[in-house]
Amino acid sequence: MTPVSDEKWMTRALALARSAEALGEVPVGAVIVKDNEIIAEGFNQPAGESNPLPRGVCTQQSTSRVGDAGPTWSM
Repeated sequence: MTPVSDEKWMTRALALARSAEALGEVPVGAVIVKDNEIIAEGFNQPAGESNPLPRGVCTQQSTSRVGDAGPTWSM
């Protein structure tokens, strides 16, 4: 990835973090990018949600997109 695309993805993650902040949560957003495309994204959500961690939401979404044949993710 180039610095320009890194900024693009970080801008999206920051927008997601603002969504969490608007809900009164800790402002954390996350994106997973594969082949220059966002394949998963998430943000901190209220504890009552099924998965309050943005990385958990991203992992679930990306796994459904790339399946078990995809790369091993490390966060």
